[in-house]
Parts: sequence; structure tokens; C-alpha cells
Amino acid sequence: MGCGGFIWYFSIRIIMDNLTFKIKERYKKVGSFFIIKPHYHWTVLLRVFSFVTIVLIIFSLYLFFRIKNEQVYEITSVSPNKKSELKEKLLKEVIESFDKKTEKTRILKEGTSASGLEI
Repeated sequence: MGCGGFIWYFSIRIIMDNLTFKIKERYKKVGSFFIIKPHYHWTVLLRVFSFVTIVLIIFSLYLFFRIKNEQVYEITSVSPNKKSELKEKLLKEVIESFDKKTEKTRILKEGTSASGLEI
């Protein structure tokens, strides 16, 4: 039983050593970006700002041609024959409900019901 534990310990040890080695190598690769390399960093900055400048120029030209062709502030006229967006049936129902409510309040104020009996 002692021999099995010995083999298990060294197999775990080899795996852990291998894992720590891989982690250290990755850390070195990530850390190498932060080492000052003027030529590399200037080329990265130049490429990024060139890309941004080209995108801005293209967008500006797009807007310029849209404004030149009067497509940006294009106003669509509404035809005078177009029906209003309110549906007449719903409007009539709302008006009828308000009429019923006013009739009920008038009846309650007078103190008589629709049949003429006192409340």
C-alpha cells in the first residue's frame, strides 16, 4: 500500500509541475506585451488611428451625399383623404359611456331613479 501512495504522489507532482510550467509560459507571453517596444507600439497606434480615420471619412462622405440629395430631412406629406387614426366605432362607444355616467350622476343628484321612484 505504501508503494501505491508513492506512485500517486509523484504522478500528481508531475502533473502539477507541468501545469505550473504552462501557466508561467502564458504569463510570460502576456507580460511580453507590456515590455516597451517603441516600433511595435507605434505601428499598432498608426494602424488603429488609420482605421478610425478611414471609417470617419467614409461616414462623412455618406452623410454628405445624403444631405446633398436631400434624403436626410425628407418630409413625407400626408394625404388629406386619409382617415383619422381614431376608429369611429370606439369613439362612439366612449362617448356613450360618458353619456351614461353623466346620466347616472344627474339621477343620483336628483335623488330619483330612472323609473321615477325615490331612492
